[in-house]
Amino acid sequence: MSTGNVLVPRTPIRSGNADSILAALWRKIVSDLDIDDSILEDRIDRYARSVTEEHPEMLAQVRGNLRTDVGKEAMTWYTFTKCLRVLGTDHLVIDFLLYQLRQTSQHSLQTVLDDSFYTDKSDKERGDKKPNALCTFFKEVMFQQKIGTVKFEELLELFIRRTRLATQPDIKTKFRGYLRKDFYAPKMSWATLIKGFVFLCTTKLDMTVKLTGKSGRVTTHSYTLILSEKSDYYEEIENGKGI
Repeated sequence: MSTGNVLVPRTPIRSGNADSILAALWRKIVSDLDIDDSILEDRIDRYARSVTEEHPEMLAQVRGNLRTDVGKEAMTWYTFTKCLRVLGTDHLVIDFLLYQLRQTSQHSLQTVLDDSFYTDKSDKERGDKKPNALCTFFKEVMFQQKIGTVKFEELLELFIRRTRLATQPDIKTKFRGYLRKDFYAPKMSWATLIKGFVFLCTTKLDMTVKLTGKSGRVTTHSYTLILSEKSDYYEEIENGKGI
């Protein structure tokens, strides 16, 4: 296996595919920790053995899936957190500094990582509607920024205009419904969280990632992401709207 592409840090980057952000962040973490191909292969083997201890017949499949996961060019939150477990991470904290149109704001996402990828049934099988870490975090951000119903609807209208999602009233109504559903979905995706930052008029964000392992060792990794330019918010700036 070659994981050389994993070791190329890129910071800052511009947002393209939202899931590529997590893949780039993963590469940055691996680079910061000086993890080369042989070390990563050893971590993958150890982790695969630990999660298949009761089902050794699954070892080869799980090991192969993990080898694919760590080299992906685009990662979902599910894949990213699984890769962090390969490194022995038990607790994840991401501190965000949002650069918005007229303010900066700080927010912290914290979550405990486990091996539920292999030990739990899928959400569909469980019918689990419990909010995930991203959903809980985004609700906290909106609460901290005092985004009530009126402000939410104003930002929704501005977001639809700015991103040119729709121009006709009936289509706008549909998109408002879709976006409300996305921003309040209990199983929020990373892509939706990034869309939520743009919704909140964020042009740039700094991320400080803190990983805590079983031994209590903490490592810190910094990353900057450019989401847009202030010139993209002409109407908001001209009319004193947005955040």
